Amino acid sequence: MGSIPHTPDTLPRNRKFSFRDSNATLAVASSTGAVENESIRKDTNLYKLFRPFLLLFRIGGMFFGDAFRTDSTAPRIQRIIEAFFCFYSTVALLLCWFDTSVFVYACYHRWHDLPMTFEDMPTIVEYISRNLWAVQFCVVFLIFYRASLSKHGWSYFIRQWETLSYNCVFPNCKGHERFHREFRKRRNVLLTVALVHLGIQLTSTYGSRANLGEVGDTYVQPEIDIAKRVADFFLSFCFTVPIYFFAMVAFVISLSFRHLKEDLAYVLQSGTGGKCIEDFRKQHQGLCALVQIADSLFAAFLIIEITLSVLQVLFEVFMLQAELDSGTSVNTGNALSYVLWCVTYVSQVTIVLSMGASVNEAAHSPELDLFSVDQNTLTVAQCRQLQIFLTRITCSKIGFTAGGVFVIERSAVAEVFGTYITYQILIFELRLDLKMDNIVESVRDCQCLKSLTA
Repeated sequence: MGSIPHTPDTLPRNRKFSFRDSNATLAVASSTGAVENESIRKDTNLYKLFRPFLLLFRIGGMFFGDAFRTDSTAPRIQRIIEAFFCFYSTVALLLCWFDTSVFVYACYHRWHDLPMTFEDMPTIVEYISRNLWAVQFCVVFLIFYRASLSKHGWSYFIRQWETLSYNCVFPNCKGHERFHREFRKRRNVLLTVALVHLGIQLTSTYGSRANLGEVGDTYVQPEIDIAKRVADFFLSFCFTVPIYFFAMVAFVISLSFRHLKEDLAYVLQSGTGGKCIEDFRKQHQGLCALVQIADSLFAAFLIIEITLSVLQVLFEVFMLQAELDSGTSVNTGNALSYVLWCVTYVSQVTIVLSMGASVNEAAHSPELDLFSVDQNTLTVAQCRQLQIFLTRITCSKIGFTAGGVFVIERSAVAEVFGTYITYQILIFELRLDLKMDNIVESVRDCQCLKSLTA
């Protein structure tokens, strides 16, 4: 069959991304229906693309390669480096759990001595919030440590990307160049935001821990104090970096799905798409397999991030309201701290839901193009291939999941927001009830006092 001219005028004009060169042609091979373009893979090594984020992960103790365990052919220096980072991550994990245990015990010591009155509720809630923060990110640290240690962890995902990522059907396609431009632009923006967030978080963490955690002689010993500060350093990395790394992984996968969708739309518009449907289906299935591998690494992190971040927003709003309603002058520093934490948690949930939903939408984006195919022009075998492709897209939800409980899609935004609003109203009502009970109790005490003095 002759080559298909790559005419830009035949392409839809409302596309955000364009991956084709005007001089490119589609060469259809008799065996597979498409010719693989190996040059696209030369510059798409995921380890190189993600290197800045992986460096932050290494500094934070959440990433190390498995070359020292699984690849005896790797250079000796590489195996030594990865073994060192494995030891480094293990020490960091133990330090975080040790510091969190001491911190929880210290807060419990102070909480145990509180009289549990209405006036002490904001302090109790603050203790619960900070303890929950420390335990949450120790668990997150453990999740990413396990992902590095597992044979189906980060290294496996990076290797599978080379095999399963989208391989453009157009020889000499310029799509990978545009892929790199879009990727680097997004990566640099997210990396800058992550570094700024990390700096703010380090400052905030040290300040809040100093106010809440130093009880009695718990942190008097210099060795314990040093361990505490080092652990705070690792926990701050664990709090800020993973969320932006997830956004980057979700972006690169959705970008690949959109590339596939545009190429499929062009081929179908040319009238010869029936001969290539099976090849596009296999490419799409490869990307779906990548999503499943990535989801196995992020699922536990995402469910923790969504549920506990929403809970932390409720805590922060409660403490902010208590600060503003206090009879004394408002502590501006505390109020701004509550607002900052609240904005941080909201932004993290927003990133998780929006980027997760973008992968879901991109994975299902070929649906309309496939429905537009005229099946009268297809053979029986091609119709069967089309039906299999459509069934995969329409009858299954593709994307990241929150711990396997639900697939993150656009509807999840409304569900999470509705859940937050419901519980926020209940907490406001609870606070009003407690406040009224406290007023009634105060009036009763005053009446009893007057009757005694009369």
